[in-house]
Amino acid sequence: MYALSRAALAAKPVHIGEESSKRVRKGELALAVSVVSAVKLERRQMEQIERKMRRLTGFQELRMESTVDPALIAGLVISYGSGEGQVIDLSVKGQLAQMAERLETWDKRQGWDV
Repeated sequence: MYALSRAALAAKPVHIGEESSKRVRKGELALAVSVVSAVKLERRQMEQIERKMRRLTGFQELRMESTVDPALIAGLVISYGSGEGQVIDLSVKGQLAQMAERLETWDKRQGWDV
């Protein structure tokens, strides 16, 4: 889940309307980026994520949105693009889910249907 495929770089842009950030002019194409973190991020942290997302996707115009979800335990989840889009899960909750999935797969291979 940490490594991004070429498909991740093919994110679809969204059309900017009236409700969008004042930094992006109406009518421009921008990439919608949602950042969900375990704690409130500081402005500089969001700016760093924004810079990295520009490099990753090639989009210069981003529509950044940030929310807090303590259920992530620690870390953050970045989703971008329209529709199902792409997800970068850097949360402890996501890491625990991956470990549980690996253990379950390993158990099944061993014939230990638990």
